[in-house]
Amino acid sequence: MQVNNANFFYAMDLDEKARLKNLSWADARSRAAYEEFGVVVTFDTTYLTNKYDMPFAPFVGVNHHGHSILLGCGLISNEDAYTFTWLFQTWLTCMSSHAPSGIITDQDKAMKKAIEKVFPNTHHRWCLWHIMKKIPEKLKGYKEYESIKFILQKAICDTLSPNEFECSWNLMIEKYKLHGNEWLLGMYTERHRWVPAFVKDNFWAGMSTTQRSESMHAFFYGYVNVKTTLKQFVEQYENALKDKVQKETQEDFNCFNLWLPCITHYDMEKQFVDAYTSAKFKEFQMELIGKIYCSLFPIKEDGSISEYKVLEDVKIGDSQQRINFMVLLNGKDCEVKCNCRLFESRGILCRHAIVTLLHNKVYRIPERYIMRRWRKDVKRCHTRVRISYSDYSAKAEAKRFDSLCNSFHEDFKKFKSMGIGHIEGPTAYNVANIIGTQDSIVVNPSLQRHRDANMPNYTPQIMLRVDVATNLNLMQGNLNLHGYNRTPPTNLSVDYPSGDSDHVTKRRAMGLSDEVMTGFGVAKVLDSGHPKFKKGDLIWGMTGFEEYTLIITLESLFKIEHTDVPLSYYTGILGMPGLTTYVGFHEICSLKKGEYVFISTASGVVGQLVG
Repeated sequence: MQVNNANFFYAMDLDEKARLKNLSWADARSRAAYEEFGVVVTFDTTYLTNKYDMPFAPFVGVNHHGHSILLGCGLISNEDAYTFTWLFQTWLTCMSSHAPSGIITDQDKAMKKAIEKVFPNTHHRWCLWHIMKKIPEKLKGYKEYESIKFILQKAICDTLSPNEFECSWNLMIEKYKLHGNEWLLGMYTERHRWVPAFVKDNFWAGMSTTQRSESMHAFFYGYVNVKTTLKQFVEQYENALKDKVQKETQEDFNCFNLWLPCITHYDMEKQFVDAYTSAKFKEFQMELIGKIYCSLFPIKEDGSISEYKVLEDVKIGDSQQRINFMVLLNGKDCEVKCNCRLFESRGILCRHAIVTLLHNKVYRIPERYIMRRWRKDVKRCHTRVRISYSDYSAKAEAKRFDSLCNSFHEDFKKFKSMGIGHIEGPTAYNVANIIGTQDSIVVNPSLQRHRDANMPNYTPQIMLRVDVATNLNLMQGNLNLHGYNRTPPTNLSVDYPSGDSDHVTKRRAMGLSDEVMTGFGVAKVLDSGHPKFKKGDLIWGMTGFEEYTLIITLESLFKIEHTDVPLSYYTGILGMPGLTTYVGFHEICSLKKGEYVFISTASGVVGQLVG
């Protein structure tokens, strides 16, 4: 793999007879992703042990969609301090000696010892989920087990400060005479590693447990198992990662083309729907909704500093509880801080801070609370780096493309090390087009897949023809404009220059020259090889905008069950083309009943919608 991509990293640990003991590797894309998402990682070895008795040990982070992303992994022969130290040091070397600020693991003592040695300045957090699972095993023998478990869970999950936790813990120990329980004593000694009240001041990107690793394990399920050989593992690893990359790319596309409705008229909500990925916007929106359960009471003012008490009604089981939160607001700098520490730990502004800002007539969120990590409009280097697939690397043009992307990535790292955090300019795709000669333009060969679909050995699952005869009257459906109706475009001229994936419009057309443009639309099934769809079915979802399109990935297709509903209902998520059509009719033409308008369009997606 390293022969095919120079940025692929691997290292082997051999015994005295030159036999493989431990293996560590990271593909070029994972290394680039670590620069973006490597602040916090989880590490776990409990998922899979192969036929050679070598546990699979992945390093997992969270991407801008809140999904698990692989940042390197290993196969190890032992779970002792030496092995973990070797793996951590090797992985740290792979990542240019940049240690994460936080790492989440289980309570393994050998792992803890290795982390203290290799990552001395990294916050080491224990998996809360694993700890809670052990409660029955450790406390089931007590007569009042159910009461102990209830009070213990409240002490862990409902306390907001270290002092609150310690008071609740000590009351439990005294009430149920638990002084002699060694497990509880050990957990209390290490409380700074796992109790939320102690760790919430640090950023964890929403990763409170190693279930992130377990979700990555679930991703590999079906590709590898205990009988998988090392050779098969490498091959299936590539296939699994390729699928993961395609899903991330699809999510990136959806963020710019799926409409998400705003539930309020507040400018702050429009800020986040424009800036954040869909998943992270929904998290903010849940906090915005949650403010209806909050009541705010001013406590005191000291110059520009105001202190507020926010009472939140929380439903726990069948009962309602009122929890007290404290919020500080610096009116001069518009800096807000809540003792729930949701923003500090997850990067999402909490409902208590939101209600405080609104009370003080702050309707736009300061930029410091809009995290780059969750933004959808950031050009991230790892998206331009291809995984080293063995079947891909044989062609010379593929190697040349990889070389250009790697060079671009290295140049970006140099700029970043110089303190230049944001670089405007052409994307890696455009760099490839610029460097290419007139006879040999260098593009990513994987982007030829639409044209390759016409090859005889390419077997589609479903073939669709876009139904252009249907009258898509957008007035019959709900098209949420997210405030764009306030600043409509001044004309309807929309062009996608050859090779320009960074058009000035906010709703970009993603792709290269000669690539079939894709987007959301309504289509009719002509022929199908999938039991979910049959000939004649109407579907909506991601298709190619051409006379007919061959669809291989069915995850983004949905059958239209209610044919009595106008098809225009399904065009509310058409992104920029739908917006162009809508604004053209209702903002520029401003049609009134009985009036006529002459429309000249091309045969692309906007033209089809207008037609």
